[in-house]
Amino acid sequence: MCSSDLRRGQALLLQDFLGEAIEHLDSAAPVTEILQHCMISWSAHVDETLTYTVEGFAKDYERLRTHFQARRLRAAEAILQGKLTDIAQASAELHYDLRPSHFGLVIAYSPSAPRDDFESAVEQLTDRAGRMLRARHKLVIPFSSTQKWAWLATADPPDASALPSLRRAAKDLDLRASAGTPAPGLSGFITTHRQAHYASVAAENLLDAPALTTYRETAALSLIKLDKDRIRTFVQDQLGGLAVKDHRMAELRHTLAVFLAQGRNAPRAAEVLHTHKNTVHYRI
Repeated sequence: MCSSDLRRGQALLLQDFLGEAIEHLDSAAPVTEILQHCMISWSAHVDETLTYTVEGFAKDYERLRTHFQARRLRAAEAILQGKLTDIAQASAELHYDLRPSHFGLVIAYSPSAPRDDFESAVEQLTDRAGRMLRARHKLVIPFSSTQKWAWLATADPPDASALPSLRRAAKDLDLRASAGTPAPGLSGFITTHRQAHYASVAAENLLDAPALTTYRETAALSLIKLDKDRIRTFVQDQLGGLAVKDHRMAELRHTLAVFLAQGRNAPRAAEVLHTHKNTVHYRI
């Protein structure tokens, strides 16, 4: 509502109020009686107006907040699907700077937790995590009524020593959280979230899942429910440069596989590979 509409509304309210006062009061009534009646009537009008205004504001705020969060979720999904790749545009859509390192979380209800406390519990957990990891800012997006996605942006990769404290915080708040490995930039934003999701899938198969499950702890187990593309991504993440498709890397992979199969014994590996043990050491 603009200021001119508000002023017109106030003028109409005052006009109606004065008309009612004149109609119900005898012109010969004492001034004090007229003023008293005016104050009572005006207070009733103000109280009713404020109640209506506050209720309207609350509804408008919730509608705008829901719309804003829906836009953020669409933007996040577009980034995760590789449809939004410009880092400046993506940052603007999310209202979140994608240039620093990111620590991804997937946060859900604990089976025993009261659902009415979920919103506030998530807020407390992400606030605590932000302080522990010295995050510059955070992004929390409701994915569903029972799950939220979160990212914490830090100037430097978060210190892994903060994880035990974060796990205790999640347990204290009766939440189930899964965390990815911190990674920088737009690609890191995607990777750490995917890893947090993989960890959450793996945690579903654990009989006694901790309050915070990390990707590093459950990477192999998470492959059970993943498709071939995700398994390929996992292998590439683990092998790094060894996953490059060329003759040199293939030779190094084969040497490493034989070395491990022979119980990390270089002389025996050299016999299998028909080469000198120093060559095996060099390749390793």
